[in-house]
Amino acid sequence: EGLQGQVLAERYRVLGPLGEGAMGQVWRAKQLLLDRDVALKVLHTQGPVQSRARRRLHREARLVARISHPNVVQVFDYGETDGGAPYLVMELVDGCVATGRMAAARSVGEVVDAAACVLRALEAAHERGVLHRDLKPANMMLRGDEPAALVLLDFGIAAILNEETSTEEEGAGPADSRLTREGAVVGTPLYMSPEQARGQTATERSD
Repeated sequence: EGLQGQVLAERYRVLGPLGEGAMGQVWRAKQLLLDRDVALKVLHTQGPVQSRARRRLHREARLVARISHPNVVQVFDYGETDGGAPYLVMELVDGCVATGRMAAARSVGEVVDAAACVLRALEAAHERGVLHRDLKPANMMLRGDEPAALVLLDFGIAAILNEETSTEEEGAGPADSRLTREGAVVGTPLYMSPEQARGQTATERSD
């Protein structure tokens, strides 16, 4: 509500909310110079884990910017509001979250098409050295009614392949470090792999 109507960095006019989670909000915005709508992922500025979340968001921007694939959401920019809240500027995917759409799939073929999109997205991410670590229908969107137009979202807890685990202490490593304590469990319990549930190192096969 507080951001609606504001212009961020003289480039993005905030139009209205798209959704909200525990760590922040997603807004529809207009990129003024290019006259296109984008999605803004804005973190809350309060809370005990805000500093870690800020580093995660910056790292997410860097990681997803490595990947160029039609089944992976595009990242355009990163910045901070006047109030100091970090934000990520992404492609706006007009469609629906895969959770409900897949539950109402008309055929096995639709589900297979959607799964193929996820596999292509993962292949592109893994080729760039990025693990997603939180695959679930809520992190996928379908453009229109076509399962083959599925887009993978939210690399907020992604990790870098073949990188040593680092701590989450302030200033521990560069912006693209893993930011996960050894033995920490990350992911969504209903969807995570057994090794993630045990706090072990995830690999491409975990995704």
